[in-house]
Amino acid sequence: QKSGAGSGGSFCINTLIFNLANPTLAKLEARQAFAYAIDRQQMLQQIQFDQGRVAISAIANTIPWAHNAEVTKYPLDRAKASQVLDGAGLAKGANGMRFSVNFVHATSFAKYGELMKQHLAPVGIDVQLTALEVNAATSACS
Repeated sequence: QKSGAGSGGSFCINTLIFNLANPTLAKLEARQAFAYAIDRQQMLQQIQFDQGRVAISAIANTIPWAHNAEVTKYPLDRAKASQVLDGAGLAKGANGMRFSVNFVHATSFAKYGELMKQHLAPVGIDVQLTALEVNAATSACS
């Protein structure tokens, strides 16, 4: 049966959720830098084998009554990511890193973590990867 939903029959969107209790991540500019630095198209190609599309908002455009196409867009631009971080006072240290974050994730999201680590390092964000069984990852992030 044909469906407007993606593989597995769902309208799922992978979403990166930030811990805003972390003072660095509470800064809008830090989160904007993630958006500019992460190559979502590469993730779609290498992890999902081009099955799906890069989302522009938290709700899929296949649900038109709830989708907002007017959200701020963040094209891949690592120079802009660095500029935003500099403007927020998040300067690179002697090791070339501005700050470190811990990406806690279910093991099924390991490839996303590996690519994020590669994408964010050039702008000075060190990503530590913590892969856990899905229930442990959910508990650790709640």
